[in-house]
Amino acid sequence: MVNPGYRHFPGEDWVDPTPPPASLPHVDEVGASGAPLKSASYFIGSLCKEYNEDFMLCKNEDRNPEHCLKEGRKVTRCAIDALQKIQSQCLDEFRAHWTCLDNKNQEFGRCRDLEKPYNECLFKAFGWKKDIPFAPTDKPLIHERTPLASTAITFSKEVVHGFVGSNGIEPYSIVILIFALAYICISLDESGLLSYVAVHVTSRWGRNGRVLLLCFYALSTIMAVITNNDVVVLCLTPIICIFSDTTGADAEPFLIAMFIAANTASMALFIGNPTNIIVAEANDISFLSYSAWMGLPFLGAAVAGIAVLYLTSLRKIPQTIAIDMTIRPRDMLRKIRQAAIVESLSQQGWTPRLAWVLKRMCSSTAAAVFIVGAITTLACNVLNNLPMSILFSRALQHPIFAQVDSSSRKGAMFALIIGSNVGANFTLVGSLAGLMFQGIASQKKREIGYFTFMRWCAPVMVAQLATACAILVAELAIVQQ
Repeated sequence: MVNPGYRHFPGEDWVDPTPPPASLPHVDEVGASGAPLKSASYFIGSLCKEYNEDFMLCKNEDRNPEHCLKEGRKVTRCAIDALQKIQSQCLDEFRAHWTCLDNKNQEFGRCRDLEKPYNECLFKAFGWKKDIPFAPTDKPLIHERTPLASTAITFSKEVVHGFVGSNGIEPYSIVILIFALAYICISLDESGLLSYVAVHVTSRWGRNGRVLLLCFYALSTIMAVITNNDVVVLCLTPIICIFSDTTGADAEPFLIAMFIAANTASMALFIGNPTNIIVAEANDISFLSYSAWMGLPFLGAAVAGIAVLYLTSLRKIPQTIAIDMTIRPRDMLRKIRQAAIVESLSQQGWTPRLAWVLKRMCSSTAAAVFIVGAITTLACNVLNNLPMSILFSRALQHPIFAQVDSSSRKGAMFALIIGSNVGANFTLVGSLAGLMFQGIASQKKREIGYFTFMRWCAPVMVAQLATACAILVAELAIVQQ
């Protein structure tokens, strides 16, 4: 005779083949499979330590199962209570961690990147800390070890993946693009074409310094939209230096105007900046979709930029410029690197940590846009905008950040593009274009110091960031309606 419930088919209620006597108090089942239980095991073990020890002592007294039913019920209730608390405060982190364990053969070591934010959430919510029995007390626990990115890099993983890329992010294509652009611009300079353009532009647009500032800003904007910000910097930096030589005018305000215009206009199209390509390819954004979303933020930032720049540079621009058509110069170029360190940061668990922080901060669409825009703008000037874009793109793709609503995710993604472009207008180290700009200007004997650059650009950058982010929030609000 087959016991009731011995065979269980989908769609049928399960019946316990050996139910406990009705005289015993009822206790619910834990109701969790292996992966969630393993994910919570250390915390259940700590929280329920006394009940577990009582149960084991009872079992040692008498091996009869009925002897320890009371202690067993306490263990079950404690485990249920622990799981309910975890899910009440850290559901997203818990789900991400146990799903990883489920997919990776229940191995903790393969899910360390998701374990860190999970542990941090439980500590913040309840003060719980993962304790490993018999672990050495004089050494950090294995899940708390955080190797330095520079010492954790291995050629087979971080260096190769950092260059080849993954998940739609391909740094090597950006390197090839930069070298190709640099070669074209050097050839143009050596041919003498840039010298001709400098003198022609100066003659064509008149002798009014303020009009020429607006013209150079407009020319840089148009060139950056059509080509790319690095092309503009490589081509127009020597042109403006040559223009300064031919006229005797101070090159500084014109160089700053060109640089700001190039970085601002580069957000308009997919191809305007390598960082745009990184973010767009990582998120499968088409050329037309990108342009539709970023067109208005670009226009707002461009207008805000020239308005602030014009007001802050009036005293340094001569009203009239004398032109000497006989002067003729030449020169230029510089460097690239970095994505291996970003790959290492990802391997060591920093990407999910960043995703967790961003998820906590992005409580609404407006918060996502302004916070991600501000953070990425500042991060440009710590990491440089190319590696910053790779790191933040991976954080925004991470399962932890994927828990936020779709509007906030889209806002954060386009805010990253704004930050990667506008952030380059804050310091000279914010982008490859800034490094090339400083190098070319120095070769042309135009020294623009770090703090001089910040003094010129910081007010412009703040106005552009606020304007572009506000327009993006308005676009998202209109689309949601």
